[in-house]
Amino acid sequence: SAAVFVPASAPPEITSISPAAGALAVPPDGNLVATFSEAVVAGSGNIEFWQSGGTSPLESFNVATSPQITIAGSTVTIDPSANLAANTVYYVLITSSAVLDTSGGNAFAGYTGASTWSFSTGNTPPLVPTFSPTDDAFGVALNANLVATFSETIQKGTGNITIRKADGTVFETINVTSSTVTLS
Repeated sequence: SAAVFVPASAPPEITSISPAAGALAVPPDGNLVATFSEAVVAGSGNIEFWQSGGTSPLESFNVATSPQITIAGSTVTIDPSANLAANTVYYVLITSSAVLDTSGGNAFAGYTGASTWSFSTGNTPPLVPTFSPTDDAFGVALNANLVATFSETIQKGTGNITIRKADGTVFETINVTSSTVTLS
């Protein structure tokens, strides 16, 4: 972790958020937490909780009056009124006057873009931890099967598997729905 130093005359900055920006598989019943570079207090304005693609916020919390906003020291906690939906992308917007330093003179700049603090309740994609034969292997039998072992059970989707020669030219392209591609 890195230390963040902010001059006393500077406005507070967010040093960490939970869930993190871009996070996947966020539990549907958790709170949203922003940690600032210094102790903060409620200003005036709202923190909005949006579903990606929505035309209006799912919830809008007045930072000064909402019981779903808790400010303790440098931490602002948002407790959505309902559990999040599965496989959905969400984001948080914070107006520029919503959070102030304890002197009340410096306001957090705000989060106004949908991509700044966005996350998903969707599952994490499967990982490919091992290949057989291994990458850059020598002496592989000419009739050896190519095997990818994923981190979880998978199913066929759509698209192609492309096998390339070392120089980058295509050796073979196989549609994943082909019977030559098997899952076990």
